[in-house]
Amino acid sequence: MNFNTCQFTFNILDTLVKFILLGFFIIKLWKKFDKTGYEKFLKLLLEKQLNEKEILLWNFLKKFKNVAFSGTIGAGKSTMIEELKNRYGSNIFVRGELNEQTLFFLEKYKTDPKAFSLVTQLAFGFNRIYDETQIDRVCISDRFLQEDELFAKLQNLQKIMSDDEYKMYNHYIEKFKEMMKLPDLVFFLKVKTNTSLNRSRKRQLPEEPAYELDYLNQLNENYEIFEKEMKQKLGENFIVIDWDEDIPENEIFDTFYSKISGKFLK
Repeated sequence: MNFNTCQFTFNILDTLVKFILLGFFIIKLWKKFDKTGYEKFLKLLLEKQLNEKEILLWNFLKKFKNVAFSGTIGAGKSTMIEELKNRYGSNIFVRGELNEQTLFFLEKYKTDPKAFSLVTQLAFGFNRIYDETQIDRVCISDRFLQEDELFAKLQNLQKIMSDDEYKMYNHYIEKFKEMMKLPDLVFFLKVKTNTSLNRSRKRQLPEEPAYELDYLNQLNENYEIFEKEMKQKLGENFIVIDWDEDIPENEIFDTFYSKISGKFLK
């Protein structure tokens, strides 16, 4: 390679490096002064990597500020949310995930349910309020505040939470509701009690207590009332999906898409 060729190659590389540095500088300024524009830019990049089904679902989800997955124990909420996280990444913020505080109280609840029933339920409420302040993207919730009430009600009926504690819980939960509105869109994953029992036993999460059939039966009865109430409040934005079948992991997204595409994704 002669001198002229080397000089020409060096000039090209030098120019290329300058363009790259300039690009980083522009993006840095863009991020600093126009966060919304920067995030839109990232979303555009992300959307180009999605297939047609993923783009159609994303376009549907981003119409709503706050989306929730709802359902009894073992319904498949966390699995479905994890699937969306894997596909849409940082474009969504997941609310209601277990954190250090809620895990701490769940462990305490396992060892002494009566002593820690109230504080554990309130910890979930406080966690949801904190998450509310973090939203700057599409928010996907694993359950929501009004749904948490079903568990407190059941604990009171089973004398795990005393009447005085339940009264105190309701006092605070009403205050929480003033700070948090209902989700804009809810996907209610509906399963039978036996399915709930089998899935909870199969996954055996360390932070969860061992659920009995009677408890899950009563919980599902509460969910039937909850479903009717939410249909009245949210109308067609409360979407009930039969999620009772066992779906292979690599088919979860396509199955979910097929169950809602005819009516909602056009």
